[in-house]
Amino acid sequence: MPQNQRTLSKIMLQNSVSLRRLAARVGVSPSLLSLMCNRKRTFKIEHKFNIAKYFNLDMDDILWPDL
Repeated sequence: MPQNQRTLSKIMLQNSVSLRRLAARVGVSPSLLSLMCNRKRTFKIEHKFNIAKYFNLDMDDILWPDL
């Protein structure tokens, strides 16, 4: 893992962002975001973009669960 990459869950924890709050910002249900985080569904590119934008990061700065 490149040094600048952090897992999505770690970023959420560091920023005190709940799954529900992030889901609302990304435009998905909390249950779908949970499934994506637990590798049961994959993130669409627009979800990744919106999440990175919300945290003011590049998409490459996040170690996505579906990789």
